[in-house]
Amino acid sequence: MTRSQDYGLGVEPAFDDWAAWSTDQAERPRSTHPAVQIERETEHRSGDGTGSGSGAPEPSAKQVDYLVSLIGQASADAVRFTRAAYSAAIDAAAPDKSARKPNRYAGKCGRCGQRVDADAGLLTGTAGSWGVEHTGECPDTEPETPPEPVPEGTHRADGAIYRVQRARGSGRLYAKRLTTDDGPEWQYAPGALRGLSADTLLTLAEAKSWGVLTGICAVCGRTLTNEISVAAGIGPVCAARF
Repeated sequence: MTRSQDYGLGVEPAFDDWAAWSTDQAERPRSTHPAVQIERETEHRSGDGTGSGSGAPEPSAKQVDYLVSLIGQASADAVRFTRAAYSAAIDAAAPDKSARKPNRYAGKCGRCGQRVDADAGLLTGTAGSWGVEHTGECPDTEPETPPEPVPEGTHRADGAIYRVQRARGSGRLYAKRLTTDDGPEWQYAPGALRGLSADTLLTLAEAKSWGVLTGICAVCGRTLTNEISVAAGIGPVCAARF
C-alpha cells in the first residue's frame, strides 16, 4: 500500500466504503510515542485538524524517510500527513538532529575557528543558519602571530615604486604607486600593502639608482631638474629622509 492509499494518514482512502473507513479510523490504535503526542498537541493548539486533503502541503520524501528512521513506521503512520506535522514530530524526536549529520562542505569550526574538511565534522545550528564544528575535541594549534605592519616610506616591489603612508582621518596605512606614463604622479593602489613589507623598503642607494635611470625622485615623485640632483638621482631634501 502506497502513502497516498494509506487511509490512516488522513488522505482519501483507496476504497469507496466511507462507513468502513470511518469505523476503521475510530478503532485504529493511537501511537503513544512522545513525538506523536507533541505533534497532536501542536495540531490541537493550531486548531487545524485537517489532513492533506485540505490543501496543506505534504511532507517531502526525505521528511517521511527521516521520521520513520527516528520513531519507526508505526509511529510515523500516526502523524498527520502534512509538512507542518512532520516537522513538529521530527523536532520532538530529534531536537539535536543536526548533530546526526556530517558536514557536506568544508567550513570554519564554530568552536576553534580552524578549518573543518568536508565530511570530517558535524553540522550545527538549524536550517538556514547551518554551522560546522570538529567531531569531539578540536585539534591543538599554536596561536597565529599577527603580521607586522608595513613600514611607512618608499618601497619597491615588482619593479614599481610605492609610497606607504597613513590616512589623515583614520590613521590607517595605505599605498600609492608612482606612475610615469603621463608625467610622474602618485596614484592610490588598493591591495598593494599585501605585497609590501620591511624587506621592500627602498634604500638610499636604490633610490639614487632609480633616480639616475628615470630622472624622477623615488621619494617625492618629482622630476629632477637640478644638475647635482640629476647626477645623484635624488635631491638633498629627500636624501636626508633616509
